[in-house]
Amino acid sequence: MANEVPLNYLANMFTGPVAHGGKIYITDEEITFQTRGLNFWNGSRKIAIKDITGYERGMLNILHIFAGDTHWKLSVWKKGSIVEAIETRRQAWYTRRGMPVPPLTHV
Repeated sequence: MANEVPLNYLANMFTGPVAHGGKIYITDEEITFQTRGLNFWNGSRKIAIKDITGYERGMLNILHIFAGDTHWKLSVWKKGSIVEAIETRRQAWYTRRGMPVPPLTHV
């Protein structure tokens, strides 16, 4: 059963030397980062990933999220809660479809 309201957390996303302030939204199907400021390279204020292959907890408040060839580097608050929410929803996505949950490549 899909959640009605996505979980959301404050975050900064690093894209090279620039950090974009905004929020990450975690739904049953994807994680979206929406910036409060300038558009991203794709002309949008929002980017999303679906197939998470792993995450790494960096020093202090840094969190890396991997999805295939995509890599997000975030500065977040409540890092433990975010990782728990991502993993819970990732496992549920595969389980609902009767598929085995693939192991993470980064943890």
